[in-house]
Amino acid sequence: MITIKIKDITSERQDIVSGLKKHSPEFSTVKVYACGPTRYIHSFNDNLQILSVSCFTGNVSEVDWVLGIQKIMKIKLVEALIKVRPSGVVFIRKKPKHLPRKAN
Repeated sequence: MITIKIKDITSERQDIVSGLKKHSPEFSTVKVYACGPTRYIHSFNDNLQILSVSCFTGNVSEVDWVLGIQKIMKIKLVEALIKVRPSGVVFIRKKPKHLPRKAN
């Protein structure tokens, strides 16, 4: 079995943290992670969490965003709302309670 390690690089990327907190003050915490060419930015507070996933080599693979949902956000796939931008960046947030929790 292959174990994929996600490294917390928040201390090395304070530029990202301070920029995001400046433009999105509703997030009390911003963490930055890396796994190979993939970068994860996890912004959250008590009521909301958003994960953006980008890859230096192009589009984000399904393995990468699933890893982010499970290991960083610590939610189930059926609890995630996923949007992919034309740039290839994947944005994931936890579904609001009023939305159904079933796979499509």
